[in-house]
Amino acid sequence: MAPETNKVTQPCTTISDIVQSCQTFFTKLSAESPYISLFGKIAPKVSGPPPQTPRLPDEDPMVEPSADDEVDNTHVCDDEDSKVEPAAVDEAENMDECDDEDSEVEPAAVDEAENTYEYEDEESCGEYDRRNFPAIRAIRNLKIVAGVLKVLKLPEGATCEVTDRKEGSFHHVVMLAIREPEQADRELVLRFPAHGTPDEWQPIDGFNLKNEATNMLYIHQKTTVPLPQVLGFSDTVDNEFGAPYILMTKLSGTTAHNFWFGRPVREVTANRRHVEADCASDEVEEKRVVFLRSLAKTMAQLETLTFEEGGVPTFYCEDLDVKFCWGAAPLRRWWNPVRMHKPHTIGPFTSCTKYYKTQLDIHFDPDDDLEHGPDSQQYLYALGLRMVLDLIINAMIPPSQLYLDSSGYGEVTPEAFVYRHNDLDMQNILVDDDGNVTGIIDWDGLMVVPRCLGPTSLPLFLRRDTLSDFSFSEAPWALLLLDTYREIYADEMGKHADARYTRMSHWYQAVHAVLYEEADPDDLVRLICLEIPELRRIAPASLLWRLGACYPDAEHLLREKITELFEAFPD
Repeated sequence: MAPETNKVTQPCTTISDIVQSCQTFFTKLSAESPYISLFGKIAPKVSGPPPQTPRLPDEDPMVEPSADDEVDNTHVCDDEDSKVEPAAVDEAENMDECDDEDSEVEPAAVDEAENTYEYEDEESCGEYDRRNFPAIRAIRNLKIVAGVLKVLKLPEGATCEVTDRKEGSFHHVVMLAIREPEQADRELVLRFPAHGTPDEWQPIDGFNLKNEATNMLYIHQKTTVPLPQVLGFSDTVDNEFGAPYILMTKLSGTTAHNFWFGRPVREVTANRRHVEADCASDEVEEKRVVFLRSLAKTMAQLETLTFEEGGVPTFYCEDLDVKFCWGAAPLRRWWNPVRMHKPHTIGPFTSCTKYYKTQLDIHFDPDDDLEHGPDSQQYLYALGLRMVLDLIINAMIPPSQLYLDSSGYGEVTPEAFVYRHNDLDMQNILVDDDGNVTGIIDWDGLMVVPRCLGPTSLPLFLRRDTLSDFSFSEAPWALLLLDTYREIYADEMGKHADARYTRMSHWYQAVHAVLYEEADPDDLVRLICLEIPELRRIAPASLLWRLGACYPDAEHLLREKITELFEAFPD
């Protein structure tokens, strides 16, 4: 399929014309901005400069953290409850801001005495854990109902009811029922970040939330991917709820977790799930195939949305209508699948090479181990590990492609970056009874990455066996049929998109986990050795320090085999 580039579209006529001199200003700004290649992306009729990325406290602009800055937070989590921010629960002072004379509040929705919710208290996980669930829980239903009615600007006679409140690892979610005269009832979702309190919320958090919402709007405008439709959002605590939020539609269907076995997963005994996963009935197996093909077809649409730089696309948006893309901005993160850590910058990137090499230089610089001595096993191990990772990255980076016309002139095609869902696992995929995908949720942490890591990759549940935390206790609870399911998924992907990366994407994603998610590099080296008969019996650590000490034959063998395994453009 021909990719659709993110060309600048003309804004609507309500945006004031910019004077010609501003183009000169923007050209100068692009060299100092956290945005890449800014000039040429700005629509000529927009007044004002692009949004600047807020800095983290005590952070130099656009400086990646060193490995020494990362503090080990793997100690036992504290049991102390987080402190509740009084401002978040002071209903007497805040309720006047949410009154709406034209809106009718459903009494049943705000009866606090009858609305109790069960939550699993999250333990504090170190000094960088900014979550404050008690403060967010303290936002009363009455305030939520009044705020939603105000945000949606519903007509007189409309009502809102809080039907449930739930929590994930990083968000508090409120389920809502909206009823309007002569309209079908609607179900909505109001999502608050767990660190959305006056004490914890920072400008960069608001920048990330706004980018998440506008990227969802952009995907909704450009594709038919079934993601929630954003109806409103706020990137500050100064709003109707006293906390930042995204208000969106609720999608139909059940999670793939509760579909995979033909019945809810909780009804399957935990120590029998791997047995039932590999020995499903014909009916369940047929529905699984429908599900895998439907998911591949759905994700293939995202491959048509391409960008020139890696990072977080930042859009100009007017009344929830995305007009154009300013450029790529950095993503700030303070957690990964392993632990919470000091907030740091990811991106933006002008090339696939920089996307990989930046993390290599930060986390896998052999010179960091020189203190042990040039002949120490620690230093030789670091040299060997960096050698293997360099071999892998060099195989993954696509070669320049030169297309010449009849006159002998040509142009190198630019590298394209595409969207990557940060957690495409079963709990974030909704399906109907037959297995057709009805929704993809949880787009937090969305960014654009090199193609081999993008939407044509295998979903997380089909590539978990190449990750450090692989276990039979997680979806798909199967091992014997993984290759079969991967082939089904890749086959369907090839019907709708460029699937050259799909079959090998579990390897690409394993490398990404080492670079960006603190996965154990020894596990990656061990898996690679298992693919090479000559190295299957060698312990990874032993191989690596010998490579660092000079092992030419093994280095030559690894170069050949790694190229075969990871080459993004095989013959």
